[in-house]
Amino acid sequence: MLLLSALPLAGVVWAIEVLDVPWRPTPGMDGIIGDAEYPAPSLVSHCSLYLCQDTNFLYVAVAIPDPTYNASDGITICIGTEPPSPERTPRVDDYTMTLSRSGAFTTTGFTSYKYATTTDSGGWGFEVAIGLPELETTPGQYKSLGFALFIKDDGKEVARWPDDADQESPKTWGVLSSSYFWGTVDLQPQSLTLSNQRPTTGEDVTLSFAYTNEGSSPISGAQIGFYVDGVHIATVGDARVIEVSELYIVSAIWRATAGNHTISAILDPLNDIRETREDNNELSYRLSTYSVRLTVKAQEGANVTVDGNTTTVGSSKEVVFNVNLGEVEVKAQGVIFKGDTRYVLRGWKMDGNESTNSTISIDVTGDEQQVEAIYGMEFRVRMSFLDSKGFNITKPSRIFFMAPNGSLITLNGTYDVWLQRGTIRMYNVIWSSVDVVPSDSTYTILYPGWLTIRCRIYDATVVLRDFLDFPVAGANVTLVLPNTTRVWLLTDSNGEAHFTQIPAGRLSGSVSSYGITYIREQDLTADSVIQLSLAISVNTIWFLIAISVGAVSGLLYLLWRRERAKLRMPPPPLPPPPEQDDGIFAGPNGRR
Repeated sequence: MLLLSALPLAGVVWAIEVLDVPWRPTPGMDGIIGDAEYPAPSLVSHCSLYLCQDTNFLYVAVAIPDPTYNASDGITICIGTEPPSPERTPRVDDYTMTLSRSGAFTTTGFTSYKYATTTDSGGWGFEVAIGLPELETTPGQYKSLGFALFIKDDGKEVARWPDDADQESPKTWGVLSSSYFWGTVDLQPQSLTLSNQRPTTGEDVTLSFAYTNEGSSPISGAQIGFYVDGVHIATVGDARVIEVSELYIVSAIWRATAGNHTISAILDPLNDIRETREDNNELSYRLSTYSVRLTVKAQEGANVTVDGNTTTVGSSKEVVFNVNLGEVEVKAQGVIFKGDTRYVLRGWKMDGNESTNSTISIDVTGDEQQVEAIYGMEFRVRMSFLDSKGFNITKPSRIFFMAPNGSLITLNGTYDVWLQRGTIRMYNVIWSSVDVVPSDSTYTILYPGWLTIRCRIYDATVVLRDFLDFPVAGANVTLVLPNTTRVWLLTDSNGEAHFTQIPAGRLSGSVSSYGITYIREQDLTADSVIQLSLAISVNTIWFLIAISVGAVSGLLYLLWRRERAKLRMPPPPLPPPPEQDDGIFAGPNGRR
């Protein structure tokens, strides 16, 4: 660390290098520098410098990596009871000590000290403990010391701290100071209190922790960790200087959860501060919290989740959750299937208010609250389509209808749908590109099952007669359907052509027989028989031929009978003899 100190001469700044001497339990004086004995070293050229104090001694340890052994390798340490300053001059209480790798040790001024050294193929080390009373330090009071370090390798100086230090000029030395004020620190908990010792689940509870420093020196940078059941919830950094025997209070907030808990506060949880006792930093408090009852009403069989906890609703159609105060998330299963009946979540009802969201957030504030999931019942309805006579037809390409809840539904090819109880109104049934929706297009849904829709699809029979009312067989009957499709049949021996499953609408058609074509149009609104008449047919021709043949035959027969009758007639009778004139009558000649 580098400090800047202003000289009396304006504009002149003097740089001072400072090393901290923290407190540590007494290091072992064996020349072996253990990592647990000292804090992290200060890196100095050609060595590592370790410093600490235990309120009785100042410990200085130096580790020098040097594989080449030489008896003239050495270390010189200079310590003054006064820190360096621009006017600083040598004093009688400026002390030095020198140690060689061979183990030779000399000192000037020190009377209370101990030292140890080790050497091996990797280098050598040196530890020295200097009594703090000789350095005129008082535990708990701030004091800076002058300090310099000089290292020789084979009799030649190779490193020093500070870099510009002069062994004979104390004003060029660096500074040692102690963040522990050359004393000890012992942080001790005094009390742990809660703003509510019987909180409700979800309530914000203030945890207040009081502590003191029972050591001999003030300390700064204290931290306090708060834990619930061993789980860290907060760390509070106390920026104040913690004086000896003063009471200090810090606090944190914990949102209570249900159950029995152990609340703990731990001083210096990361063990950043070295204390005379490390086993007295924790204080705990046991408590129980109680929960708010949240009752959720829902359809039997529904899975209801509250803040991640899921329960299935039974025959009572309600479940109870113990929840925290504050915002709680509630959601329920969207669809529940029971055979061909299902229940669909429509929303939520609470305190007279309704929501259509599938998941809601509730602000839990009281001892008991209630919310209800609103479900609607739907039935699985399978649709079948028939013609006017009740025969199955091929599936329509599309239907369009209004469901009982008012929604408009279009189905294309698959006619298996879930519907609410009530009335549906069918608007379109498109079959063979023609709308064949029934005239009576309302249906009532009361339960799951089949819904039969009898469409406006009819049979048409064309009956063909001639003018003598004989059936005309073999005639070509062609119909143009409402979707412009053409279909044709030949009349049978009865003069009939039977067309089945014709969509309702305007029909046009033609009948052709022996070069004679008859054209007609008609609206098909029911099963129909269409009577048509032709002027002549085969039957008529044969009938006429038969009549003609019969007439000729009859005439010939009559002529033959007549001639034969002539042949069989008797001779004419003889004329009678002339009568005798009796004179009474006169004839032409005068006689009568």
